[in-house]
Amino acid sequence: MLLEYRPWEAVRETSLREIHAACVRMIRADYGGDDQSHTRDGTQIAFRDKLGIRDFPAGNEMPFEAAWSPDGAVCVARARISELLTLGELASPIRILPTP
Repeated sequence: MLLEYRPWEAVRETSLREIHAACVRMIRADYGGDDQSHTRDGTQIAFRDKLGIRDFPAGNEMPFEAAWSPDGAVCVARARISELLTLGELASPIRILPTP
């Protein structure tokens, strides 16, 4: 799922490669950029970008979760699914993740 962010294209001279990578982290709720997903299939998300390619749908009432970069979340207001990862666990400098 590319969500309109084709990494081989550019918008107003801005490469979409990094925005595409940030989008992948966001979809997976990969907060730490360590390839650990913290979401569930079917979980709805609403997002927008700084280039104006995508904006929140009309009537969106979802609370802000996080701002994303190609390396993971850069600002987190809340964890998407607190049963999978709490904000406290995310803030901890050492996270022990369950084995797959």
